[in-house]
Amino acid sequence: DSGYADPRWATFKQAQKEGWKVRKGARGTQICFVQTSKESKNPKALEKTQSSETNEDTNEQQLTRPFVKRAYVFNAIHFEGIPPRALEKTHAWNPIDEAEKLIKATKVDIFHGTLNKAYYTVSRDIVYVPNREQFNSLEQYYGTVLHELAHATGHPSRLNREIGQHQFGTEEYAREELRAEIASLILCTHTGIPYDPDRHVPYIKSWIKALSEDPKEIVVALKNHN
Repeated sequence: DSGYADPRWATFKQAQKEGWKVRKGARGTQICFVQTSKESKNPKALEKTQSSETNEDTNEQQLTRPFVKRAYVFNAIHFEGIPPRALEKTHAWNPIDEAEKLIKATKVDIFHGTLNKAYYTVSRDIVYVPNREQFNSLEQYYGTVLHELAHATGHPSRLNREIGQHQFGTEEYAREELRAEIASLILCTHTGIPYDPDRHVPYIKSWIKALSEDPKEIVVALKNHN
């Protein structure tokens, strides 16, 4: 938690482009991000004068090997001239109903029990989760179910990933968990279920190792659930 109520952040250059000024004495926060593409000039754009250039004069090129970059960002409260934050978008549906509809659409059997662990079994193509009352909140419950259903996308009849064959702590295990948790985040956002980041704390060290070895893994993880 950054401690800021406003979730908007921008680099100095991004703020400058928008016409915002960084307040005197403001200190930036260093972040790391994965760069997957870069802008390059179109050959035809070189023949034009600078005054006639438009956004169409640049191409977005995908990098063959994404890499991790560092940057300094400032929170919205550090900018002068930034417009007020827009109201949060509300959903025209009930998030719980939407989550249940999505879960049923997967056609994967969900089993509940008192065992205090959740997992997906590829051989039987089933998900096991504890009973709802064993979770601290409905957010935790649905986030867990969606995480395990994300593993189910790797079944041979679906995306055919190697799942359930790697031990905890291995890079392969970390990659699969990264894919499942990103999918859970995306699905929570889609349904309107608040995302609980505390659930993935046990996996963070493994994720960092996997991304350090191959930064493009986060891109692969996202593509695995498109």
